[in-house]
Amino acid sequence: MSGFDQMPDELAAAIALLEIAAALCVIVPVDLWPPGILLRLSAALLALLAVVAVIYHARRKEHTGNVIAAFLLALFVIIGRWPR
Repeated sequence: MSGFDQMPDELAAAIALLEIAAALCVIVPVDLWPPGILLRLSAALLALLAVVAVIYHARRKEHTGNVIAAFLLALFVIIGRWPR
């Protein structure tokens, strides 16, 4: 069971595409804007999606440990790439 049984398919597909696009922005070394801004924005988007996923799964009384770990990894990317 995936935990997304009551979520509309369109919403689940939109979230999945948003996560894939943000993850690609974190992995691929492209600087369209000043260095590091796209990376930090996409990591912030992944962190926000992780917070929403934790709330969703916590309301359904499901395990949230892996989502919290993804949230912390996104925060580490944001903090690690912060300009000095």
